[in-house]
Amino acid sequence: MNTPIRSGSMSLMKDLTPAILSAAVGIMASYSTASSADTVRQAASFSHQQSQEDVAVANAIHALIKECGVMEQRTRAAIKEACAMPTSELAHLLNASELNEFEEYVQQLRDLETLLKTIEVPGQFEELHANLRRALAKGRSSLVLLQDLTLQAMKSPVVVPGIASPVAIRALAEHTTKRLVELANA
Repeated sequence: MNTPIRSGSMSLMKDLTPAILSAAVGIMASYSTASSADTVRQAASFSHQQSQEDVAVANAIHALIKECGVMEQRTRAAIKEACAMPTSELAHLLNASELNEFEEYVQQLRDLETLLKTIEVPGQFEELHANLRRALAKGRSSLVLLQDLTLQAMKSPVVVPGIASPVAIRALAEHTTKRLVELANA
């Protein structure tokens, strides 16, 4: 079965995620070069002159922000399509290995977000860097929504035995706490 959403979501991951990851790594490497050039410019009192390296880094950041936007738009379209599908059809979109691959891509994007949060950014790129982080977070968030929709269709709901009694409520609370811990560790 190769529906548009199935081929679209997996090709989206295979096409955009590695490109986003490699572009982000390139930008982070450029920060150190730009930082060094900024120090040299300040020492030589050319602080008002923007170097070609700064323009190249800014252009790379803009391009990556655009890629993140494309990822978000394509994922949102896949989410709309998934929401219009019957649950039984949605449940068969991804097999277990594709679902694991999807989860790995999402984790890579989360790791990239963490790295972008902790990296030292030269002053001239702080605003662009913040925009990049927002764009990446939006794109990753939409992928997580698509992943959650797929998981909901693929996994059977957990039925907690009991009736509305203190014991049953405690069992439900324990189950919910366990599930929240699993989600937090994901």
